Amino acid sequence: SLTSIVSDWHQFNVEGANIFVSPENMLKGLSESPTAFALAALRDCLSVPDSKWLVLYIRLGGTSLLVKVLGQVLRNGSHGDFVALQEALACLRALMNTQVGMESVIGTDGGVER
Repeated sequence: SLTSIVSDWHQFNVEGANIFVSPENMLKGLSESPTAFALAALRDCLSVPDSKWLVLYIRLGGTSLLVKVLGQVLRNGSHGDFVALQEALACLRALMNTQVGMESVIGTDGGVER
């Protein structure tokens, strides 16, 4: 586990409360269960001013996964996915509020239409 040495980055529990989690475990949880709850947890993590967390999240493919999840939510289009759509867009906004995050979104296929 790449992030096990950082004690503040706790394990991700999809069914538990929103807790701060390692980028590695966040990506695993989100890829296994791209729910509104998981996206809310990601939004919370992206909103914490921790540049180490954000850089590692991006290096592990977090931006690509977020764009992929956003595309899945848009394709599903059901009323129940409205909250997931709101959370995915909030995650994208939180990511783009930083220079490194903005550069990552711009450099990711599907992140920005050219």
